[in-house]
Amino acid sequence: MKLRMIPVGAALLLAMVAQPATAQLNSMPVHFSPKGGTGFTLYGDFGKGMNDESGKNTAFGARAVLGVSAISLGVGVGTVNAGIGGVDENSFQWMGMAAFRIFGGGVLPVALNVQAGYGRLAPSDTTAEVNVPVGVGVSVSAPVPGFKLELWGAPRFNVRKVTVNDATETQTGFGLSAGINVGFSIGLGGYIALDWANLSDESGGDFPLIGRSPTVLGVGLSFNIKLPGV
Repeated sequence: MKLRMIPVGAALLLAMVAQPATAQLNSMPVHFSPKGGTGFTLYGDFGKGMNDESGKNTAFGARAVLGVSAISLGVGVGTVNAGIGGVDENSFQWMGMAAFRIFGGGVLPVALNVQAGYGRLAPSDTTAEVNVPVGVGVSVSAPVPGFKLELWGAPRFNVRKVTVNDATETQTGFGLSAGINVGFSIGLGGYIALDWANLSDESGGDFPLIGRSPTVLGVGLSFNIKLPGV
């Protein structure tokens, strides 16, 4: 199926295709916490594209992460005003992630983990964007009285797949996210993170996926609930 055969409504979707803000959730950083943690942590997230290649979109979301020993599992939902279909409106998206801490945590100041995620944005029954980031995170925890401070960075491999009607195109590339996680003894916390990705140019298929290097800034608040026996 060539681009000229795609219905007009789907062709307008290329406003999103041409300007990806690709991470896991569109227009939000891929967030890491290599040190990990235990219990149930709730997040409120805000993301903003910072350059023209990100589309300068705005995203809001919420996540829930369960930490047990060295394993963390999370799910999340969000919205993004990516102008999909040529209309500046919010579109729903969701994600899942799994992380494993290789070493660190506890009293050790340095931690290393691996993390994989899946994010899906589907503004209609015939259009969808899927992002799959797989990365390695490293962090250093600073001994600051009164709260926990974790400085982290995480290079990753990124796969982005876009479907318009029956046609699907795939981009691959590399990304890097980095940030600061803060936590207080009462369970409250927050983070700030910056995300950059470099995506391949795939302009010779059924529709173009233009090579881009989007940059996204994200901030969020968190609340950790300790679970008995965890």
